[in-house]
Amino acid sequence: MQYLFLALVLTLTSLNLKAQEVNAVENIYGMHEYFDLMDEVPDIVCDDVMNNCSREMREITHKFQMAGNVSNLKDPGLYTGDCYHLARYHNPARLQYGVVFLDTHSEHFPIEFMGRFAFHYPENPYTDFTIEYARQEMPSTSRYKAEDKGDHVLVDIGARYDTIFRYYFRQDEQTGNLLVYGLWSVDHRLYCEMRKL
Repeated sequence: MQYLFLALVLTLTSLNLKAQEVNAVENIYGMHEYFDLMDEVPDIVCDDVMNNCSREMREITHKFQMAGNVSNLKDPGLYTGDCYHLARYHNPARLQYGVVFLDTHSEHFPIEFMGRFAFHYPENPYTDFTIEYARQEMPSTSRYKAEDKGDHVLVDIGARYDTIFRYYFRQDEQTGNLLVYGLWSVDHRLYCEMRKL
């Protein structure tokens, strides 16, 4: 009987913690229906006290908020650079890497997104990528429709799988760097700044 009571207490505690986590996510993103994200860029709350954002994340967030839409969506763009992950089991200040290819000459979509992300590499493994290599080597299963939303480019991978998995892109007008804000679930956020290859 003791074990049954203990199991019941643990289950109720777990459900309560899950409800608190959902409420926290709703508060962070300013959403009540957080599975029904809109096409607009969500409010990006990034501070070192409440959200444990690293200095690098705060800098990328500031640049993202000041940036305009990706310029010249008529030509393909291949970008690589620094990424930081805000999630359980990730050090928010740990440098990771990513590569993004926005292909405007695709046969599938007006703008096609392909991306890869590398963890715990000593240096960026994507610096030698070319547009031709990206087209040939990135699998067709990892190609998704990118949509020009006016002030940003949106890729909603989660729509295919009924989950949250989105990327928002803007471009720094001074440097030309691609700024990436990603939601990989309700509790995993991605911040990247990438230069054009």
